[in-house]
Amino acid sequence: MEYDRASFDYAALRERLAEQNKVLTTQVTTQRAIVKKNQELLKEAQKLDASNKKLSEEKKKLETENADLEKQRMALKSSQKPAADLASVSGSN
Repeated sequence: MEYDRASFDYAALRERLAEQNKVLTTQVTTQRAIVKKNQELLKEAQKLDASNKKLSEEKKKLETENADLEKQRMALKSSQKPAADLASVSGSN
């Protein structure tokens, strides 16, 4: 009788350990998939960050260029104003 009980205890223990092994294996597999996905997302984020930095630098350059062009336009406009005034004055004579 004692032999049967010991066999039953070992069988139950083996079943519990097999179930734990199955659960742990599933958890480890899931964690591996999560780590892999997070690595992929991190790489994508790093690429986007680098791209954003380049675009930001380009934007600053273009804003500076646009401001310079605006200054040139204003200078040209102000330099032509006296000439326009002279033309209107001589046209009225």
